[in-house]
Amino acid sequence: MSFAPRDTHEAQVQFALERGVPAMIGIMASQRLPYPARAFDMAHCSRCLIPWHKYDGLYLMEVDRLLRPGGYWILSGPPIRWKKYWRGWERTQDDLKQEQDTIEDIAKRLCWKKLIEQDIEACIAPLPEVSNSDEIAGGALEKWPERAFSVPPRIRSNSVPGISAEKFKEDNDLWKERVAYYKKIVPPLSKGRYRNVMDMNAYLGGFAATMAKYPVWVMNVVPADSNPNTLGVVYERGFIGVYHDWCDIMYILLEMDRLLRPEGAVIFRDTVEVLVKIQAITKRMKWKSHISDHESGPFNPEKILVAVKTYWTGEKLPDHS
Repeated sequence: MSFAPRDTHEAQVQFALERGVPAMIGIMASQRLPYPARAFDMAHCSRCLIPWHKYDGLYLMEVDRLLRPGGYWILSGPPIRWKKYWRGWERTQDDLKQEQDTIEDIAKRLCWKKLIEQDIEACIAPLPEVSNSDEIAGGALEKWPERAFSVPPRIRSNSVPGISAEKFKEDNDLWKERVAYYKKIVPPLSKGRYRNVMDMNAYLGGFAATMAKYPVWVMNVVPADSNPNTLGVVYERGFIGVYHDWCDIMYILLEMDRLLRPEGAVIFRDTVEVLVKIQAITKRMKWKSHISDHESGPFNPEKILVAVKTYWTGEKLPDHS
């Protein structure tokens, strides 16, 4: 996941998305980033303009929250290697040295370590407890691609209320069936026509896991008020996502229209009554749409609406001259 640390860098996010790379604006400020704890294996910062040494290490503590135990933080650019490059950075050696020393001091207090340093104590954020030295803090993960379908540690340890290993496997089977049907009613989905895909209610990430065999990446969205909170499970499966709050259906559709590329598609699953209301709004937005039966057949009350955003121009204004 690439993110721009300031609002003024939205163009960088646009460039990344147009290349088919997951990206978003994620301001490092007084609030947490919209990702679960222990989500990432590595965090990389190259001249990212984040003042890591300020505010008592607030920003590094947020990185510490996001990294899995054993994860890496990589920092390149000022003040690193200041002894060699300081002349081109328009800052004094003392200023750069003090900044790097402060960053390294915060890292030590977080129980981070360089490969050349040992015996760091007095952790600010200790790793999750384990019963013996053979266990992996936070739970062991399978290697990719097995990781996508193996039972995540948060489910194995019963940390997600109401989600058992059996329920996790049932969800995987359900999405395999659904995506096989989507392949029939939305042919471009599996043929490389689409690259950037969003699951607006990701739950356990079953859709993203099933789509992993196709040339797409999936942004998994978990509502901030969802119960249980499942975004950590999504990350443990090797996928990415964010917390977000959706609102009234009209505003959601308008936001979809803003985000979608022309000829991009949306798949809705709901009852006929709800889908007819949605279809009426999408028609006013100049989208083309059709309602299909559920993958299990016409007797299932849940139906599927596929809508495609079209190229269109406004009507010609009358000539009042």
